[in-house]
Amino acid sequence: MMFIARYNDGSCGIAEAEDEAKARALLESDEADFDPEMHRIIKMRPLSSRFVSRWYFDRRDSDDMEIDRLDGTLGQEVANEILEHEYPLILTAHATCEQEEPLFDENADQDTPVIFASPQLQQMDAWSKNLRRRVRQAIELELERFKREDGDSQ
Repeated sequence: MMFIARYNDGSCGIAEAEDEAKARALLESDEADFDPEMHRIIKMRPLSSRFVSRWYFDRRDSDDMEIDRLDGTLGQEVANEILEHEYPLILTAHATCEQEEPLFDENADQDTPVIFASPQLQQMDAWSKNLRRRVRQAIELELERFKREDGDSQ
């Protein structure tokens, strides 16, 4: 069974274990980069979505492949569940942004490719700025929420 834990610093961990106690032990281990002096699990639950994750070689540092560095992604179902349960304010920020500032201007020329359509590029830029602003606000609110929940769990 897959379990997801939220730590007192706002981060999340995912572990596979037979039960919650074994998952907690794994999520509080060196393998999970857990420091008992600094970290504490404040919430744990079973993951209800099917788990999938894909990992890629990290090529950001140079043209040569770094075989000891990987970047990964979670399946969309799992990522959505994590946002919904662990980071609801960030999920709301994304939804609010789309309502306030759509990515595309419906009234702009739809026949011109986006890279040549100045009104579309301006709309996409406005959307991007609004999304960054909203998500930054949501992250600050989420961190405050973590602090409150962490204080409540003590």
